[in-house]
Amino acid sequence: MKRLAIIILCMFMVSACGKKEVSVTKEKANKTQSISNEIKENKQMTRDINKEKGVIAGKAYVQGEMAIGTLVLKKGVSDKEAKILSEKYFNQLKREYKGKKINVQAVRDGKNIVSLNNN
Repeated sequence: MKRLAIIILCMFMVSACGKKEVSVTKEKANKTQSISNEIKENKQMTRDINKEKGVIAGKAYVQGEMAIGTLVLKKGVSDKEAKILSEKYFNQLKREYKGKKINVQAVRDGKNIVSLNNN
């Protein structure tokens, strides 16, 4: 009877240790993922985007290995103007964040009208 109790106790201890290891590993993975998904806004470029004629809202930021620019445009902005504006910020992001993937999107009236990337 004592042997059975010792065996059960040992099994319980071994299984508890294994679960703790898995939990710690998951915690580390979650921390690493949240660090790589952290958003760092480029405040100056965001201000510049928002000063542009025809822009309702915009943002420039880095997330992980990607530099991103978003532009929400007024209805009156033509496709040509949207492309020129998007290319301007695509090139700025490309110069400022060498080695990162670049993505710039322009939206007008709820539709994505320009999508530039160097993937």
